[in-house]
Amino acid sequence: MSFKRSREDLTTSDPEEEPVQSLDELFSRMKTMFEKTNARIENCKSDLQSEFAVLREDMQQFKTECSNNVNKLSADLSKTRDNVSLNYERILVCGKLNDLLLSGRIYLNENLTELARSIKGSALKMKKDGKLHSVFTKDGFVQVKDRAEDEARPVHSVEQLANKPFP
Repeated sequence: MSFKRSREDLTTSDPEEEPVQSLDELFSRMKTMFEKTNARIENCKSDLQSEFAVLREDMQQFKTECSNNVNKLSADLSKTRDNVSLNYERILVCGKLNDLLLSGRIYLNENLTELARSIKGSALKMKKDGKLHSVFTKDGFVQVKDRAEDEARPVHSVEQLANKPFP
């Protein structure tokens, strides 16, 4: 149903539409026009009421769907938060994040024995003095290189470090 006046209403003339002769005739025509308009308004009103009923149903369905989605999202968020916490704890167990380098090599801080710590301390002093190229630990043993191209050799005592070359 159209809510606007049709062009036909404006252009069609009733046979009654002659010039108004009296005030009573004018009021009579106005009354008829208002009655027709009221009938149209009533038709529009019933159409609007049915439209609003459909919109209310759609909104209720949408509200239910949104509520279900929010509940599901809340559960998923809680699960994700738990997973993040668990993974964070696992990372802390494995070591610090900056222990993992882009090269993919993992550097671990080894718990060295007192002897190994003293060997490493002496080797680092020799490296600082320029007598050794590099010093590192591997599997709890101190490894040293005299030159960059040399193969790393394990050192088992401070005396062995002082008495170069290594066997």
